[in-house]
Amino acid sequence: MNIQLVSQASLLVETGGVRILSDPWYWGAIYGEAWDLCPPAPDVPDLSGLDGLYISHGHPDHFHPPTLKRLLPAIGPDVTVFVPRLYFDNVARALQAIGFRNVVEMAPGRPIAFKGLTLFSQQFRLNDSLLVIQGDETLVNLNDCPIRGRALRELARRYPRPDYVFAQFSIAQAYPYCYEGTSRDWEKGTLVERFDSYARVLAPRTMVPFASFVRFCNEDNRAMNPHRTSLDELKALSRAALTVLYPGDRITEGSIVRAPGSQSRYEEAMHEAGPLQPARAASRDDVDAALREFLAALRRDVPAFLRGSVPRARILFNDLPYRVSLDLARCVRDWHDADPQAPLETSAEEPIAYRMSTGTFLDAVAAPWGWSNLQIGAKFRARVEPGWEGKEYWFWIVPILGREGYLRLRSMWFLRPRSLQVTWGRRAELIDYVKHLLSGSFMTDVVRQKADYEGGATR
Repeated sequence: MNIQLVSQASLLVETGGVRILSDPWYWGAIYGEAWDLCPPAPDVPDLSGLDGLYISHGHPDHFHPPTLKRLLPAIGPDVTVFVPRLYFDNVARALQAIGFRNVVEMAPGRPIAFKGLTLFSQQFRLNDSLLVIQGDETLVNLNDCPIRGRALRELARRYPRPDYVFAQFSIAQAYPYCYEGTSRDWEKGTLVERFDSYARVLAPRTMVPFASFVRFCNEDNRAMNPHRTSLDELKALSRAALTVLYPGDRITEGSIVRAPGSQSRYEEAMHEAGPLQPARAASRDDVDAALREFLAALRRDVPAFLRGSVPRARILFNDLPYRVSLDLARCVRDWHDADPQAPLETSAEEPIAYRMSTGTFLDAVAAPWGWSNLQIGAKFRARVEPGWEGKEYWFWIVPILGREGYLRLRSMWFLRPRSLQVTWGRRAELIDYVKHLLSGSFMTDVVRQKADYEGGATR
């Protein structure tokens, strides 16, 4: 098996004469100009004659339409594009809109044959997924799929001691680094603990860190960069035996082949501040018009009894002398005069507060995945009233689930054959969720607390 780390989470795997590319993002800033590549992608390999393409999920560092459109002439529209079968087929339809004519959805937990190989995909959490490629060797591509518990142990039983495991190792979210005065249950080493759990439970011959070669590249989130975990820090913190690849490097028949200058290019990129994208401004009228549509969609897509758990919030703008009091439970907003330099303050009536640019907030309420992009792009500051830390998460998750269709209960989507098949394929994960709900620890153990993956247990 030959494996090239092209860039970020993109692998080019060749085994048995079959070539499969995963998650190409090679050019441009993403999440509303919040992230860029660190280091920039080296030369893209020749992709003509590619047999398969795998897109793990809809986040733009994995599914990046501008990169795919640029690669389409070389790859060709008839290449087989594999995606996980999720509850909704948004990614599959978006790929078809780009011009790919042969999109195959992989049911979770069901291996499929492809040109002499065996491919296996498993969804975990909302829209994440992993890919296993079995040819002359076995590769488990976890990218940033946060698999744990029963589902991780089932993966280990299905694929004991794989030859290669590739997994994320650094941060990809605003919490808790953008929050003021909040007690943390996530630190820099938390993802290292998750990374080590993969090595401990799956026990691969070769454990490779990847999917973390990014920089926070906006004026509004540059403070996130010191919180990234570098490969040197990973080597110091991790208990796993690591095989380190830099973008451009390859593993050929078990040996590492370094691309010229790959290590120095990575180290220089990690230490250089680089150019920053400016914060984008928008008018109050544009923000309010988009916010009205956002609230109308939320009222339509989320039943009132589910919105009732969402705390009120105030949004302060650092480029406009106003703030918005936002009540997602009732789908209403109120504008107030405010000093852009005023400190973030909360109250019992508005227990959470955020400060951001008007352009960032406009993207959050206007773009299809804008609410999710806001949390991942980390272009804001936040404060949470003491005692509301766990409940603050509902401010994010309810609009995300609503915009993606999960809370449209009247549609009965969860009883459709597609949904029942996906649920059955995820049964190991869902059993764990039920256990956490019954124990009253769902928010702490599943949503917020990412540490204690497998609790040190061994296979």
